[in-house]
Amino acid sequence: MANVVYSKIDKFGRIIIPASWRKHMSKRVVLIRHLNEIILKEEKDYLSEISGKVKFTDNELRNIETLKAKGALNE
Repeated sequence: MANVVYSKIDKFGRIIIPASWRKHMSKRVVLIRHLNEIILKEEKDYLSEISGKVKFTDNELRNIETLKAKGALNE
């Protein structure tokens, strides 16, 4: 069964995610815009999900490695 919460987007683009939901989530998430939906996934789950399915250019791979080196992207 899905849990549904109605929330507003404030003038800074922030939304409220219930504390009970955040309690079990990592601090890093990926936002995916698909048609008229915004999907929020935990970063680690999303990276596992797309592993081997997405082809990156050499430049994109360098950017990913740079983000990892700076600690901005965790595996």
